[in-house]
Amino acid sequence: MNQRADHDRDGNEAETSRTSPSFSKMVSTGFALMSVVPILLSVYLMSRPSGVGGGVAVVIVGLMIASAIAGFFFIRRELSNVFLGILHSARNSAAGDLEERIRHASEDEIGKISETIRSITRKLEDQSTEAERAKDRLRGGLTRVAQAIQASRNSRGLLEYLVSGALESVDGRVAYVMEVDEEAGDFVTLTAVGEGAESLREKRIPLGEGIPGLAARERRPIQIDDLASQGIEWEGFLDEVPTSTIAAPLFHGEMLHGVLIVHDRNDAMSFTEDDVAVVSNLTALTSAALGQQATQARLEDALDAALHLFSQTVESRDPYARGHSARVARYCEKMAASLRLDLETTRMLRRAALLHDVGKIVVPEHVLRKEGRFNDEELEHVRTHSAHGEKLVRAVSHLQSLAPMIRHHHERSDGSGYPDGLSGDDIPLTTHILIVANAFDVMTSDRSYRKAMSLNDAFETLRAGAGRQFDRRAVHALLTLDPKVLKAAADSVGGGGAVKGQGTASISVRD
Repeated sequence: MNQRADHDRDGNEAETSRTSPSFSKMVSTGFALMSVVPILLSVYLMSRPSGVGGGVAVVIVGLMIASAIAGFFFIRRELSNVFLGILHSARNSAAGDLEERIRHASEDEIGKISETIRSITRKLEDQSTEAERAKDRLRGGLTRVAQAIQASRNSRGLLEYLVSGALESVDGRVAYVMEVDEEAGDFVTLTAVGEGAESLREKRIPLGEGIPGLAARERRPIQIDDLASQGIEWEGFLDEVPTSTIAAPLFHGEMLHGVLIVHDRNDAMSFTEDDVAVVSNLTALTSAALGQQATQARLEDALDAALHLFSQTVESRDPYARGHSARVARYCEKMAASLRLDLETTRMLRRAALLHDVGKIVVPEHVLRKEGRFNDEELEHVRTHSAHGEKLVRAVSHLQSLAPMIRHHHERSDGSGYPDGLSGDDIPLTTHILIVANAFDVMTSDRSYRKAMSLNDAFETLRAGAGRQFDRRAVHALLTLDPKVLKAAADSVGGGGAVKGQGTASISVRD
């Protein structure tokens, strides 16, 4: 457009330059016609003879007028052409200026539009980047919880993963779970991570109050940027009042387990809808896992109750054995805790203890009830119970892992036990624990042919047999237990005469 405007201007200038010399020539000629003749006539009149009359004067004036008119018409056309050229030039010039103004205006508008597009693009890129970060945070949090579901056998481990995952996912300052304590009627913090976490542990709020109470009533994740506007008084658990909070309830079914709470982003900004969505996803997954764990726990409790009932049924055939398996199970639990065994191993050990004598169901009842010592044939019958017990539990898929402990609970560290004569490290630690717990309860319980051994005598017998008959680790685990703990374990199921402070007898081959 600039080139076109310049071309038009150059054309106008050229046309003007061509017109100017012609115009000057024509004007000069016209003025000559208009002025020369009158001048000549004027000279003639001044010098005319005195005899020339008025008629001649009239003719002369007429010639002057005719000469002026001829000169006017001669230059009129050129004047018109010049004025038209000037007008055309002005119009072209105006058109060129307008086009230039339009061009500049267009360039300004295009610049503004381009800047707007660039601004929008930057915002979209920022939003896209933030969305990707949110996805990464969500994936990280979900991965943590998914790993927890696989690794954690209890709600405590699962909630620890949840709190850590939530804190990382939304870049929060501190996160914690306030769990429901139905007996006390409170929310209580047992799991916390982040800045000031230690000051939050064991803190309590009455059920229905504060941040957890509001989230529980809403039954959904909520964001609170102003506690006062929600009618919530800050409990003062942290040094600073939080400026932004996400609270998400953990329901499994209609049961409220607790509320996850996250305070303040590290960048000092308020939490976003994406942050709330991330926490919502984490708590939804965790709630489902908690519900699954609760269902599993109920099934496990039902199984334990069934095993306990079955062991009582077997023991009912021998009045002196009543409560024996339950007491052995309690002693095993205490010893496992002393040895810091994990919960799943402890559960297996407890169940094996409940069922360790289940094979006696195939032993004739008159043999079990016999007063006095067994003869060789009767002793052979009794010694088959460990192998029969193994077969019985192997028939139940959920109990197959217990079979080795049940089969070998009468083995001895020196290889003198039965049925396979295992020794030392060939016997797993869990089986060693069961062996010692079983022997201890037999020593400290009344039998038809003897009274219970005293607690001190039972301890001395175990010490003497450590490293030969019994595993040293298992013996140490039992001997380091407080006698009050042993008494409480025995009292919880009944029996255990020596643990109650009675008895003086020694262990018999019958046991």
